[in-house]
Amino acid sequence: MEAVKLDNFLKVDKGIPVPLYYQIKQGILQAIQEGALKVEDMIPTEAELCEICGISRPTIRQALGELVSEGYLYRLKGKGTFVSKTKIDARFLNKLQGFNQEM
Repeated sequence: MEAVKLDNFLKVDKGIPVPLYYQIKQGILQAIQEGALKVEDMIPTEAELCEICGISRPTIRQALGELVSEGYLYRLKGKGTFVSKTKIDARFLNKLQGFNQEM
């Protein structure tokens, strides 16, 4: 499976006061939201993302780690990192439960 190109979404500006990992994270999220990355698409490897963005691997790892922990991506050992199915926001579910209980 080939990784999707993210060059257009991963614009890193080292001159602004926004952490680099956060800029990467937001770029990948934008690619998911705009449909450039679809469910089950493989994203580039950490090494490829380092090359694309010109930043260190720990920074890339932090951005990907947050996206994995938030449920936007998942990792398969020896295979790569992939886009997860859309998750339902927990706050939304809590509101639904509250509404249901009021009825």
